[in-house]
Amino acid sequence: MAGGLAALLLALAVLAPAPGVRAGSTSSSDPGAILQEIQRTQQRLSQMQSQASRTRQQLSTVQSRAAAAQSKLNQLRQQLQVTRQELARRQNELAQARQRLDQLQAALAAAQARLESQQQRLGDRLRATYEAGTVSYLEVLLAARNFADFVTRFQLLERIVAADVDLLHQVQAQRAEVARQTQLQEQQVARISELTRQVASAKQALDQKTAQQQQVTLEYQQSAAELQAALDEEERASQEVQAELQRLQRQYEEALRLSGAVVLEWPLSSFVVTSTFGSRYHPILKQWRMHTGMDLAAPSGTPIHAAAPGVVFYAGWMSGYGNTVILVHGNGISTLYGHMSQILVQANQQVSAGQVIGLVGMTGLATGPHLHFEVRVNGTPVNPQDYVGRVIR
Repeated sequence: MAGGLAALLLALAVLAPAPGVRAGSTSSSDPGAILQEIQRTQQRLSQMQSQASRTRQQLSTVQSRAAAAQSKLNQLRQQLQVTRQELARRQNELAQARQRLDQLQAALAAAQARLESQQQRLGDRLRATYEAGTVSYLEVLLAARNFADFVTRFQLLERIVAADVDLLHQVQAQRAEVARQTQLQEQQVARISELTRQVASAKQALDQKTAQQQQVTLEYQQSAAELQAALDEEERASQEVQAELQRLQRQYEEALRLSGAVVLEWPLSSFVVTSTFGSRYHPILKQWRMHTGMDLAAPSGTPIHAAAPGVVFYAGWMSGYGNTVILVHGNGISTLYGHMSQILVQANQQVSAGQVIGLVGMTGLATGPHLHFEVRVNGTPVNPQDYVGRVIR
């Protein structure tokens, strides 16, 4: 220990006469009892927050599944809409095809009637000619007045017969064409009917699949709503406990103020103990010496917090401690923070519990970045592990 530090600690002993140190009582106004209630409340709050976290994760999972189910349902509805449109188009196409088929069947019937009529007319003519015999033709021809008249009569007779035969052929051709078109149309109707049946079957399958997916989506949405309600309730309860915790902390601070008690907290939020309180072999001086504090290793630049409310008694360079801050907390309690890379307070400054007073470094005699933390009672160094977290009066 440097001679300057010894003088400072002696002065501290004078400034803070020994009041004794003991644990808190169990009365409701006792800081120790309140601290225990705070710890129980913090534990309860931690459990509630863990439960809320699990519920939040479950809700997130269910919401993701509900969103996926809704997306799939939307896709099915789009497919169903397209299929409905396709079915309507096919049904309309089938109706038009059947209408065309009806027209062709009517035309075929008309052609058949014309053919039968023509056949009847030709048959009647042939039958009359047969009944009259070939004489009639000869009589017509022999009745000619001259040769030119004979030729004319002969040509007229040929034209009459040829016209009858040609008309018969035309009617037969028309009937054959209508019959061909009718057959093609029947095939077309059959093809469209099959396509319509297939589309209707696909629509029925999509209807069932969409209904099933809608049910799945609804179940996920209901689960999400239930989890959301549970989470809201858990968060509301957590807020109530949080408010209760804040009230207890205020009550605790007031109890400490009234009792003049001191409660020390660790000055680093995270650290590794590299050297404990007591005799040790000094790594730099290479000899056995009393280690009057604890070495808390942390990355250089880590914030150092005041262990308790107090006043800055010293802030500056101190021999082997390097950049050093000493805080006086009352009841003979003081704390020392050594090897700082930077000091953020100055002498006689009031500091609150947890206030950042400097940064971790390796100034002075140090082999790596760490905080040398000391607790002194009436100037005498004590093991910090025996005092941190306790009510000191």
